[in-house]
Amino acid sequence: MQRRDLLKYAGATALAAPFIRSARADTGTIKIGVVGPKTGPLAPGAAVTHFPAWRLWAHQVNEAGGIKLKGGPRKVELIEYDDRTQPAEAIKAVAEGRYAGKVVIFPQITHLPLTGLNELKERLPNVAAKLGDDLMWTNEAEAALIDECWKNS
Repeated sequence: MQRRDLLKYAGATALAAPFIRSARADTGTIKIGVVGPKTGPLAPGAAVTHFPAWRLWAHQVNEAGGIKLKGGPRKVELIEYDDRTQPAEAIKAVAEGRYAGKVVIFPQITHLPLTGLNELKERLPNVAAKLGDDLMWTNEAEAALIDECWKNS
């Protein structure tokens, strides 16, 4: 693999890997999808940096009682998706919503660090305007975020 290809895949994976989508299961858990390379040339690095970090986070959240929601705390369960070190596959997995449900954590875009919903009005007013009652994330807010941060990057 040429250096240029490696950098291209690494860049696309870095962009797509933090995309996380979640759905509540009947069991009361929140299923969180984590996209990253489990096969292909970047798999060895992800095996020691990317996936273990998410597993540790899930373990720590569950040990602390879960994610606190209005209806009470919910444990998290990770669903890992192999993008096969193919940037297009990683982006497709996120864009097509391979994980049904609401987005609870979205990408850390280079010019937008991880941002709480209560901070969106100041940072991204167009996105904040699409939130539902009580700052509930909506499909419209997701589309506005993609328009604002991803397509215009």
